[in-house]
Amino acid sequence: MDRALSALTAKERFAVSFSGWAADAVAPLSAFSGTVGQSIHGLVIETNEGLGGKALALQKPVAAANYHSSREITHRYDREVRAEQIKTLVAVPVVVGRNVRALLYGGLRTRSGIGDDLLRFAFSAAKSVAWEISVEEEVQRRLRSAEADRVVLERGSSPARTQELTEQFAELRDLVRLMPDEETRERLEALGEAVFGTEARGQLRSDTLSARELEVVAQVALGHRNADIAETLFLKQSTVKAYLGSAMRKLGVKGRYQAVIAARAQRLIP
Repeated sequence: MDRALSALTAKERFAVSFSGWAADAVAPLSAFSGTVGQSIHGLVIETNEGLGGKALALQKPVAAANYHSSREITHRYDREVRAEQIKTLVAVPVVVGRNVRALLYGGLRTRSGIGDDLLRFAFSAAKSVAWEISVEEEVQRRLRSAEADRVVLERGSSPARTQELTEQFAELRDLVRLMPDEETRERLEALGEAVFGTEARGQLRSDTLSARELEVVAQVALGHRNADIAETLFLKQSTVKAYLGSAMRKLGVKGRYQAVIAARAQRLIP
């Protein structure tokens, strides 16, 4: 979520951005970028109240070019919004499946028309958060299942069942590579070692490029600079640099364009 907020305020797209996790028809605001005070910190957004409440109800992005005079929303939170000097506001729900899981806001401190590019960027940030939530929940679901299956393997099972569980472990390992969560990676490594032996430890730290590393190298192949890549992937430039450095080490090269050549030679990128 923090990465999405940073992306929204990068290059002065929005002067301020904030968000909150949604549950039980409310979304308490809990993450902020560019705020000038504390007025909206901890504010609980209720369904159908204000711009965010409307986004919660519709499960669609909504915007107000002139927030304080809009007739399309209730004005329950006007005092808090005015204290932040926000005049133009966009609210985008993060939808996973059929449920709103979070709200993302982008605000301007001037009355301004909200162009399609700005709306698309805010929607893209919300989709990125939704994707991360989906991956994390799928990983946790599969990890719980794998831990339950561990008992089956320890007690002995048919070769076919053992092969099936081994393949499931491999799929889970690939999913975990999409996540930056070191705790989850360690949990999977420990599980793999317990079930398959010590050779499983280290599989997550193999020379295979992670999904993010491949994304970064692919962006380099398109001629993009680190700043452009960070913007596209909703990452910090330092994170892009770290992914690229890791990819170069794994590919055994010392330059970004050498990494592209090596990745193409291995048919990792087009």
